[in-house]
Amino acid sequence: KQTSLVHKFCVPRKPLSDDEKATLEAFREKTAEIREDWPEEDDCELTRFLTARGWNIDDAFEMYTSVKDWRKKEMPFKIDAESYYRHLKFRTVEVIENCRDRYNRPLIILTGCRMNPALNNGDYSKLAVSFMWGMEFIISQIIRPYPRFVMIVDLQGWGFKNFDHKIAATLQSVAKPHYADYMGTTFFINYPWVVKGVWKVSEFLLDQRTKDKIHFISKSDHQKLFPILFDPDNLPERFGGNYVEPEYKYGEWDDDVLQEWKDASSLDPVERDAFFEEKLQEYLDSLPEEQAAFWRQIRHTKNMLPTDDCSEEFGSGIDKNGLPLYANYDEYTDLIEQRNQKINERYGLVDEEEEEVNDDSNNNNNEESSKKKKKKKKNKAKNNSEDE
Repeated sequence: KQTSLVHKFCVPRKPLSDDEKATLEAFREKTAEIREDWPEEDDCELTRFLTARGWNIDDAFEMYTSVKDWRKKEMPFKIDAESYYRHLKFRTVEVIENCRDRYNRPLIILTGCRMNPALNNGDYSKLAVSFMWGMEFIISQIIRPYPRFVMIVDLQGWGFKNFDHKIAATLQSVAKPHYADYMGTTFFINYPWVVKGVWKVSEFLLDQRTKDKIHFISKSDHQKLFPILFDPDNLPERFGGNYVEPEYKYGEWDDDVLQEWKDASSLDPVERDAFFEEKLQEYLDSLPEEQAAFWRQIRHTKNMLPTDDCSEEFGSGIDKNGLPLYANYDEYTDLIEQRNQKINERYGLVDEEEEEVNDDSNNNNNEESSKKKKKKKKNKAKNNSEDE
């Protein structure tokens, strides 16, 4: 069972096919003029748009131009104090430091029971901005050539009090047009039956590529799988790792939290902003100096620099300024193939092409063996007939 889980989720990424390379080259030329304003972009970014639009150049170009226009209008920005305070203190959604999967994709954890939709106070625009800030931070943690993140959605203790369909609609309205195909594999764990039931109905509305990313994993399976997929020393204990998480009590449902938001409910917008700015600064002052400085710095998205953290096993690919070393996807091929080989060797796996060859070989051997058995049986029957 453990081997099959590894084989299912440690599927090394193949280099681009010849057709995909040709499509990428054409897309590179089509976007050349626009990319003059985005010199940091490389082929990994371009392939994200192509993948999101099924490798249709015209559709990918339409999405690409739309996203670039939107980013010129909306970026960079500074997240408001209330949203930032809420994010830092309760960690409903968090990026676990130094915890990456076997492809060096950052791990995002969403803890459903910590969510309290009532704290939004009906202001979903702030929620959208908070989501945008979170996505920009996650993107800064992504390492080429795998431009995606991995998510664990832990629904232990989650209930309908933690859900608001308007929140889901708000996040979808931002994510789908502006952050397409950043989501990699997503694991749902400790889920109530109703969630799986809703998924069974709604999955018919999704494309196959999206459905392939989402997996519902049992507790016994995720306790075996996650320490293999992720660095166990930085993986939280609740997922089978060794990292002891800080105590968050009840997240956004803690009595002290509810009182703070109750105190703010009677304030006008300006007073409310000032109230949470004070709360945010108090919280930052309580953190270790280096940690507080980091969070103060990246409150504004312009200060988010691409990460230069990359495991030795994978090989860097990031220069001293945090920018990708490679502009052309072909130059990533060696890294991808080395990664594929190491993953296969670690788990004793064979890649898809070799497996197909082995299957064909086994089928041929089986056919030959079957023919020999039939021939032997026929000869035996003939001999018996002659004896009679």
